Amino acid sequence: MRSSAHQIELFQMAYRLRSARKAALALNVSQPSISRAVSEPAE
Repeated sequence: MRSSAHQIELFQMAYRLRSARKAALALNVSQPSISRAVSEPAE
């Protein structure tokens, strides 16, 4: 299964900042979208 480039970008930012909230602010997306991308299985 493969992850999309967008999912990888969201995960990397959340990992780097150690926070889904901070990653969401940095990427200008909602916090739930970060959480959803990180928790979804790869397609």
